Amino acid sequence: MLRLTGWLVCLLVAVGFLPPTGAITPALAAASLPPTYWMVGADGSLYSLGSAGSFGSLQGQPLNKPVVGMAATPDGRGYWMVASDGGVFAFGDAGFYGSMGGQPLNRPVVGMAGTPDGRGYWMVASDGGVFAFGDALYRGSLASTALPAPIVGMAVTSSLDPYFPGTTGYDISWPQCGSPYPSPPFSLAVVGVGGSRTFMHNPCLADEVAWFGSATVTLYVKLSSPTFGTPSQATTGPAGTCAAVDTRCQGYNYGWNLVVDAYHYASSQGVSAGLWWLDVERPAGTTDPLWSSDTAANSQVVAGAIDALTVLGVQAGVYSNSYQWPLIVGTYAPVVPMWQARPNSPPAEQYCTGALFTPGPVWLVQYANSPFDQDLAC
Repeated sequence: MLRLTGWLVCLLVAVGFLPPTGAITPALAAASLPPTYWMVGADGSLYSLGSAGSFGSLQGQPLNKPVVGMAATPDGRGYWMVASDGGVFAFGDAGFYGSMGGQPLNRPVVGMAGTPDGRGYWMVASDGGVFAFGDALYRGSLASTALPAPIVGMAVTSSLDPYFPGTTGYDISWPQCGSPYPSPPFSLAVVGVGGSRTFMHNPCLADEVAWFGSATVTLYVKLSSPTFGTPSQATTGPAGTCAAVDTRCQGYNYGWNLVVDAYHYASSQGVSAGLWWLDVERPAGTTDPLWSSDTAANSQVVAGAIDALTVLGVQAGVYSNSYQWPLIVGTYAPVVPMWQARPNSPPAEQYCTGALFTPGPVWLVQYANSPFDQDLAC
């Protein structure tokens, strides 16, 4: 039996992944080899199992506090170790982005996790306090929550939420063509790809995206029922060739074809984003409606659009509000992020957690529309 110098505190597994389409590139093929892992001792000793490489350790080094966890970089060529006082030690290609070493802590750190791109990390304390470094976004903590037992670890999941919580910006589209754009400062922007009706395009797309410079820019495309846009685009598509009375089939094809058309247009303009919002508003019976009263068919438009974005490799989100959403799509509830449409309803922060219309999290709240739509990142 192998005798370890110091109790083991963390086990990290480096795993491969496949994109939604299942396509395997050479890099992904290498990443999907059998997983290997490291273990780390409280004294900073490193133990490499399988083909995991050794890039250094703290064995024999004086430590202020014991090591309590570690995290690996995405390529498996580096790792971080964290001590209970929040001190961070980087090895291999792991970058150092800061630590809590030397800072007063209410409770000791018990674990850490790296961001998906390896350019940041979080650490967690036993009271649920969370500390974010590098490009790791702070999403809240349990530090002020009465817990039945201490926190002992943390894990991270991938997210395409690009916004830093609390930042603000604007959304603009074709109506702003030829007019002044919003003045700085702004930290985020959402730019419309489409025109006044579905399957039309924003001629100022590239210019508007460029206007926002280094701000976080995402895109949106307006959806509608086929009859309020280009009905011929609903006839054929991934749902097949639809019968004249099969509105659900037509709806799915329409949503899919609309997103693919918008995506190709954006690409032709040199514009891309990892997050696309689907604009779902103006139900039947309102002024200038975009949707029929057939909620089942309408929901298929949204479903087709979400599926198309997924296949294209980008995150889909929906823009609407808790009043209009059920009037348009009924009980349809996709698990995608929300952009809450709440113009002139401050404080915007309350809509980060309230008035939800899908099971997904709220990433943006639109909170004003004079003279431009303004948005808050949740």
